[in-house]
Amino acid sequence: MAETEWKAIWQELESLKRENKYLRNLLDVTLDKVVEIERRINRVEEKVNPGLELYYREYKGIGYAGKYNFEQIDESARELIKNLFYEAAKKISSPSFETWFTGTITDARLTEDLLIIYANNDFGRDWLETKYSDLIHEIVAKFLQREVQIQFVKDR
Repeated sequence: MAETEWKAIWQELESLKRENKYLRNLLDVTLDKVVEIERRINRVEEKVNPGLELYYREYKGIGYAGKYNFEQIDESARELIKNLFYEAAKKISSPSFETWFTGTITDARLTEDLLIIYANNDFGRDWLETKYSDLIHEIVAKFLQREVQIQFVKDR
């Protein structure tokens, strides 16, 4: 190979190295921007999501608002039951939820260490107690940040 060919190859190699360095720097800058944008998105979501969740829970709902009158629930337990419905609706099928939660629970009372859930009939009470007791305990304990005893009774 002639010296001029080697020189041309060497110059091309140096040019490719410079271009590679430029592209790596560009990639680093781009990745830094992506990470910063993701952080900003996360900060905004942390501020927005609780408000959106509350809005949907109270006004739009997840398959239960508009179908269930939460005003009938005793004030001491109203927010707890709303949260119970919201979380249960995400964890069980819609037909089961509508049958055994919105279709069965008629009232609730909450004291310091006891939640009483009223069902519209004996069968519904028994079904909630045998099939959904663990789920209800889990959701209630998470919401209250403490354990409470749960009693299922037939509505008066």
